[in-house]
Amino acid sequence: MEELRATGAVCDAASRYLDSAIDALAGLVAPDGEVVTAMLERHQHAVNGVAWIACYVEALKQTLGWAHRLSRQGRLGRADRSMLVLLFGEYLQQLRGGIPMSQVETARPLDLGIETEAQQLPGVTALVRLAADTDAYHCAAQRLAETRLTPPPMGDDSLDLVREQFRRFTDEKIAPRAQQWHHENALIPIETVRELGDLGVFGIALSEEWGGANLGKVAMCIASEELSRGNIGVGSLATRSEIAAEPGYRGLSILLAEKPRGDGVAPFPARGMSGTEIHVLGYRGMREYEIAFEGFEVPESNLLGGSPGNGFKQMAQAMESGRIQTAARSVGVARNALELAIGYALERRQFGRAIFEFPRIHGLLARHR
Repeated sequence: MEELRATGAVCDAASRYLDSAIDALAGLVAPDGEVVTAMLERHQHAVNGVAWIACYVEALKQTLGWAHRLSRQGRLGRADRSMLVLLFGEYLQQLRGGIPMSQVETARPLDLGIETEAQQLPGVTALVRLAADTDAYHCAAQRLAETRLTPPPMGDDSLDLVREQFRRFTDEKIAPRAQQWHHENALIPIETVRELGDLGVFGIALSEEWGGANLGKVAMCIASEELSRGNIGVGSLATRSEIAAEPGYRGLSILLAEKPRGDGVAPFPARGMSGTEIHVLGYRGMREYEIAFEGFEVPESNLLGGSPGNGFKQMAQAMESGRIQTAARSVGVARNALELAIGYALERRQFGRAIFEFPRIHGLLARHR
């Protein structure tokens, strides 16, 4: 298809453009091959700009991959092709002219001295012209209105089942009550927490050896996304246990592999003191607490990670899991916002028709897809 050929060629060129940006940045912060901290601080704007370029290029790659998968399945329709072209047209314009990192900060090719490379991105003008077609925006928005953002099959029955299970729970148990929880700044009701436990969400990615379902990180993200569609606090709470448990069971797995089960793994002598905080700032439905252990001493042989310093590495690995959960929750919240916007645009009538039919309205919806 013409759209796949055009976007494929541009995607390869965008990858080369990213390479140019990385090379230019290396010249600024690592002129002799090693990163110089002072230069890194001096060129923070450029560093952040390259990170944004990398994100945009990866988004183009993933979107193109999505389109190819639909094409192989014979499911790449006109609306999907319109969405593909619209996204490529918008992102390429920003790669060439400047990416808005915030309302007052833009990452421009000039910052890295790669204006020539930006202007030489091939095929951009043609895609931008296609993306400017008002019919393409209407077609893409109409597709959104018809599907109401129902995610396509994952190609894995177990993952599809996880999504359906938590989508149904969100629609029936969370969405109708979420606004009240928010206005009252109330804790997530314990009965809701228990129901989530019954669904197995608190160990969805943990191994069966440690009482989990062993469904993997993708399943965990799907659950968090669907629950966050109803309330981000619920979506966070449901998978926060994964972050807390992961370094523990990783450390115990190492420990138990090295010594017999009865050899001093627990309990520990009661001396000393340690503490930790749980931060959930910005989320309603949860609180921040401090937990202190008094008179609790852990032998060095039983340290998390097996030796001093390794516990931090394991916690860092757990935080990587936390970051993908945060991304999944963001997707869920964004989906809900777009679902509400589409619903309102279809129901609100002005001048005898739904405001969805006005080009500026369905154009905004298509752009935010």
